[in-house]
Amino acid sequence: MTPTVPTTEPSEVYAGTTVTWTKEFSDFPADTYTLKYEFHNTTNTNNFTVTTTASGLDFLVYCEPDETEEWTAGDYEWFALASLGNDTYIAGKGTITVLGDPTSGSTVRVLSHARTVLAKIRAVIEGTADSSVMMYTINGRSLQRRTLKELREMESDYAGRVAEEEKSEAIDRGETSSGLITGSFGSAS
Repeated sequence: MTPTVPTTEPSEVYAGTTVTWTKEFSDFPADTYTLKYEFHNTTNTNNFTVTTTASGLDFLVYCEPDETEEWTAGDYEWFALASLGNDTYIAGKGTITVLGDPTSGSTVRVLSHARTVLAKIRAVIEGTADSSVMMYTINGRSLQRRTLKELREMESDYAGRVAEEEKSEAIDRGETSSGLITGSFGSAS
């Protein structure tokens, strides 16, 4: 059975697996323009490019496992760049999470944005942050020169976000939890 090819960019993919989708950009038809996707992570290391082929008026992205196994797990911003001659336009942009290669046998877990930021905040509060953490910036929020009160407020905010993620993950695993503790008591003798 051939899987259905999505018609939009995925929000997450696994390294080491086949990754494919089609995309139509009405202002940049595939019979006229070429298109490539540029992926950049927050440190601007391990960036990569994905080329497309024309499929009617749509662009087809098809990456084989030997290509995606080179992708480093993490969060990336992507740009769809349409070109015609010497002109290049941003046809679209978004974000994607590359998850670890499930075939590698590695137990590396990619942390979500909230978990990553929470760990960085706690490292600053505990005084164990290295210089890269002391200057850590994500989504316009910087940990540099924050008061302890501000750090505690940020910690509380991100701890709540992580708790929500953990609830969602538990539900995805089929676990249920109402947050209530229940029990029964027998009659007193």
